Amino acid sequence: MRVITYSTSHHRSGVYVEYLPTYSPDLNPIEHKWAQAKSKKRESGCDTEILFSVHMV
Repeated sequence: MRVITYSTSHHRSGVYVEYLPTYSPDLNPIEHKWAQAKSKKRESGCDTEILFSVHMV
């Protein structure tokens, strides 16, 4: 669904509001990072807390 309202300040500035489907993990960048983290966890057989502290801190 695309919502465009004409003659408003955000339309004149080139800003468009795009509504995403309720469940759209492919369009959410953080979901890709979570998938990478889960993949690393599976590959290493490491505990989640250890992986988090190594990669995020």
